[in-house]
Amino acid sequence: SAPQDLFIVSMGSVILPALAADAAAGRLEDVRRRAATGMRMATFFGIPAAVGLLFLAEPVTALLYQRGQFDAADTVDTAAAVRGFALSLIFSAHLILYQAFYALGRTGPILLSGLAHLAACPALERVDLLGTPAGDGTIRALAGKPQLRHLRSGSRVTDAGAALLAEFPAFAEWQQGGEA
Repeated sequence: SAPQDLFIVSMGSVILPALAADAAAGRLEDVRRRAATGMRMATFFGIPAAVGLLFLAEPVTALLYQRGQFDAADTVDTAAAVRGFALSLIFSAHLILYQAFYALGRTGPILLSGLAHLAACPALERVDLLGTPAGDGTIRALAGKPQLRHLRSGSRVTDAGAALLAEFPAFAEWQQGGEA
C-alpha cells in the first residue's frame, strides 16, 4: 500500500546499508540497536498515519480519484480498502526487522513470517510461488484453505509435500516450479 511504502518501506531502505555495515563488521549490538530504533520510529509514525487514514480515507480518495467514471460509490468502496491498509501501518514495524535479518544474512525467519501470513489468510484463492524455492512448508501453511483453488508452488516440494495436497478442500490446479 502507498502509505506503508511511503513511511515504513522507505525507512527500512534507508537503514539497511547501516545495518549491513554493522553486521559485516560483527557489531551485532549496533544491529540490534538500529533495528529497535527503526521499529520504534515505524510505530511512532505508523500509528498517527493509520489514524489519519482511518478518518480521512473517504475525502482523500475523493480528492485523488473521484472524477470521470470513478463515482461516489467507487470512492466509498476504495475508502474501505484504504482503511484496511491503514490498519496495516500500525503493525508494519516487522518490515524494519526484516531488514535486520537481511543484513545478517538470515532469511529463514522472513520466510517463516511469510508462511505465517499465508496461513493466517482464510480467503486466499490463488497463490503463485512458481520460480521460488518454496516447498513443503508452503503447502502445509496453505492446507485446509477453503477458497484456495490454484497453487503454483516453488521448486522444493517433495513427495511428502505433494501428498498434503489432499488436504485442500477444493483443489483444482497445482504446478511445481523448476529451480529458481
